[in-house]
Amino acid sequence: MRYAQIDSTNMSYQQVAGWFDSTEFDYPAVDFTLADYVLMTDAQWAARHDTPYYDPAAKTFGAPPPPAPVPLSTLQAQAVAAINQSAGQARARYITVEPGQESTYRIKADEADAYVAASRPADTTPYPVLSAEAAARSMTVSALADEVRTTRDAWVQVAAQVEAERMRGKTNVAACSAVDPAAPTAAETQAVTDAQAAAETALAAI
Repeated sequence: MRYAQIDSTNMSYQQVAGWFDSTEFDYPAVDFTLADYVLMTDAQWAARHDTPYYDPAAKTFGAPPPPAPVPLSTLQAQAVAAINQSAGQARARYITVEPGQESTYRIKADEADAYVAASRPADTTPYPVLSAEAAARSMTVSALADEVRTTRDAWVQVAAQVEAERMRGKTNVAACSAVDPAAPTAAETQAVTDAQAAAETALAAI
């Protein structure tokens, strides 16, 4: 007797977890009356590696049913999330993205602008972050202010590029449509994938 052991955790179709051939192997006693074991015909046994799914309703082995279609809105949400992640990775190539670091950058830039606007005073007490870093790096607050402002201006250009490509990608993803949004065709699904890939490629190049 030949049996298929069924993985009953699956849903409408169940995957075969193993095969038992009592004519060839001396298996321990198994209660084959359990629903997890299905008697196989000779033809099914011969094709067992090609038909790894069992349909309990029809009591037949065969290919699994096609997967349920993924709604267009879900595909678009996944694409936008991937684009946002790529944008974050692009930014991380230029700035430190640890918690609190962004606000520190902003404080430094604000202090640098204020220091220069005040004609670079000798008293740097009103600029504590600049003063502390300048001391730690053995440089003047004036030189540090210039460095911070130059770095900030360069970063603004990068940030603008990243944001442009991020928003372009999101716009292109949102523009993808489907005749039936609940069940987009392969071509309609591919359009979302292509829009996502184009955005990711552009962001990776920054």
